[in-house]
This record gives sequence, C-alpha cells and structure tokens, in this order.
Amino acid sequence: MMPQLSLLLAFNLLAAAPTAPAGMLRPLEGKPFEAQLLSVDDGWHMAFQKAAAQATEDAVELPAAKIVSWGAMRETPLRTQLVLADGGLLVADVLKLDKERLQVDSALLGALGLPLECVQGIVFQPPALPQARDLLARQLADRKDAEGRTLDADRLILANGDQLQGTIIALDDRSVHLERGSQVARIELARLAALAFNPLLLSGQPARGLHALVGLRDGSRLDVARLAIDGSQAVLDVAAVPASGWKAPAEALVFVQPLGGEAMYLSDLPVAGYRHVPFLETPWPYQLDRSTSGAQLRAGGSIYPKGIGMHSASRLSWELDRAYARFEAEVALDDEVAGGGSVTFRVFVDREQKLATPVVRGGQPPLPISVDLRGAKQLSLVVDFADRGDQHDHADWLNARLLPAGAK
Repeated sequence: MMPQLSLLLAFNLLAAAPTAPAGMLRPLEGKPFEAQLLSVDDGWHMAFQKAAAQATEDAVELPAAKIVSWGAMRETPLRTQLVLADGGLLVADVLKLDKERLQVDSALLGALGLPLECVQGIVFQPPALPQARDLLARQLADRKDAEGRTLDADRLILANGDQLQGTIIALDDRSVHLERGSQVARIELARLAALAFNPLLLSGQPARGLHALVGLRDGSRLDVARLAIDGSQAVLDVAAVPASGWKAPAEALVFVQPLGGEAMYLSDLPVAGYRHVPFLETPWPYQLDRSTSGAQLRAGGSIYPKGIGMHSASRLSWELDRAYARFEAEVALDDEVAGGGSVTFRVFVDREQKLATPVVRGGQPPLPISVDLRGAKQLSLVVDFADRGDQHDHADWLNARLLPAGAK
C-alpha cells in the first residue's frame, strides 16, 4: 500500500473504528506527543491521530523504522501466563496439552494452539511483586541447573521452591502428570509456581529485519514479525510462533516499539569494555534490556523493553564501527528501589566528557539526554556515586539508542 493511500485509509478508519487508547508517540526525530494509533499496513507505515486534534485533521503517518515507541506497556496480571521461546509473554488460561501442542484460551486472542517447541514454560502463580514475576519468568529460560549441568528435561517449580524433573505427559486445567523413570506423579496446579519445558526441544529463530514489540491491554508482550491494523481488527504474526496470524481488537493494543529500524540500540551491540568500582565489596554486573537486578526496566511507572541497567560506580564502553549522528536515552533510577538511590549520569565520546547530568534521585521522572556523535569512534556511559555512596543506585539508561548519520 502506498503511503498516500495508507494515510487516506487512516482518515476513513477514524470515524468507523472504536476509540483507540491514546499513548505517547516518540518519533526518532522531533518531540513526543500524545496520539491514537489508527492503522499499520504491510509496509510498516503507521498512521496516528494527534490526541487533541479533530477527527479530520492532523493525522500523522510515519514509517515504523523512524519510531522509537508508542504507548505504554502494561504490567502482567496475577494470572496464568505463557513464556514463549523468545521471551514474550502471553496471558492465557491453559486448557490442555494435546500431543505436541498446548491448547490455551486468551481473553483477547481467543482459543490458540501452540507447538510445544515455541513455549519455554508456564507461570501458574505469578508473584505479587512485578520484579519477582520477571525473575520467575526468566528462570524458565535456564539451560543449566545450580551446579552448572545442562538441563535436558521438563521441570516443575513448586510454590515452596522445590523442583521436580521428568517428562510432562499430560496437562489440563487442574493438574500435570510428570513421568519420572517408571513412575508417573500427578501434581495439582495449585501446588505449582511454574513449569519449564525441556530447553533442548525449543526451536525458532529471533525475528529479523523490521519487527516490533507489542503490548496488549491484558499485559501480554509479544515480538511480532508483522503487525496489521485495518479498522477494528489487528493481526499479529508472532515471531516465536510460525504461521500464527493471531487476531485481536485493535483497541487492545497499548504499546508498539519497532525494532530493526533506523535506531540502533546499544543493548544489541557488542560491549567493548566494562569496569565497576563498588563502594564496598559487592560487585554488580551490567544488564542489557534489564535493570541491574535482572528485572524488567521500570521508571516513572512505565516499563521499558530496551535499555541498560548499571550500578554506581561503573563505566560501559562501545566501539562505533560506523558513523552516527547522536546518542539519545532517558535516564532514571529504576522503580525497584522505591524512591531510593542517587547518581550522576555521564557520557564520554572518544574519552572526552560530553554530558553530565545533575544528581538524579529515585522517584524522579526519566530525564531525556542527547549527545552529538558526529565523527566519534568510541562511546562510554558512566554512572557515578552521588549522595549516599552506592545505596540503591540502580541506574537505567532507557531506550539507549544511536541515531544514524543524517538524523537531526
């Protein structure tokens, strides 16, 4: 579909479609603004209506490749959720395990059948604390046990923390049957925190080219290779599930972050060097697309799928193998410190300091930063101590990204 036709279609759809939720649109260039998502076509052209505009004016069309994000991702509820092979989350009720497929029911997507090789596991009892939910979901992706041995079986993670290994041979809405040697154990789902399928049986490749992280209003988070919105319906080709073509009400979409476009995220590039000087003796690793504790990045009450978590005092560096125009990010203390912590963010280009923020304290809204990179060969991000040593200094570089040469 040509861009002009897509924009005309967006105008026509506005009057007929149900009111879509308004969200903050962050273009690669220019200031963010509130907008409703109207349509997405097969060429990844996205049409928006400015939230304060009338129905027949100020529609804006942008290629997804020039968008950082739209909307705000929702927290996952305290309900059953599937962890897909690529780490995506699908909130759905489990019906049964039928041969090699898992049958589930989603309030937004309807009845679905997923090949087992596309699912890492299932969380039955999500912890109340969001960060704990993140860490439990990540645990399903483990490929080695605590002793470093390769995991080659299904695992049941009980609510009391114990784990059982074996082969899941049956699963319904009440219990799971686990084969262990010559015996079969029947475990009530009420006793399970989660289960993980044999990681050696997972298949699938990460999404390539232009794709997008999509958030639904029920808390589902999906990586889609194709997103189409036409009228009141959205079609999602989920990267982890071949030939998915899942359909949802268009107004159920609350977040879209295109990836593989013009923005290059630092978390997707190889790190050239890292140095951490703890205030006392506790070392902290850096985390890519996670807070320094390993949970999802959260700041100002919002979830950020892309970014870098660091702890004071530390320096993280990248060698720039091509020309870039700017480095941009939003910096904050992660919400997991509940208002604690205080740091200074610094940016060095070719070993010369180009930016230093005022002291950033927990609870403050994310602070946008931008640094010129023209002619640069190296970029370093530094987090320094501020008021109270390194206490609660869980620093986030949210949406840390490089803009291509030529960008304003």
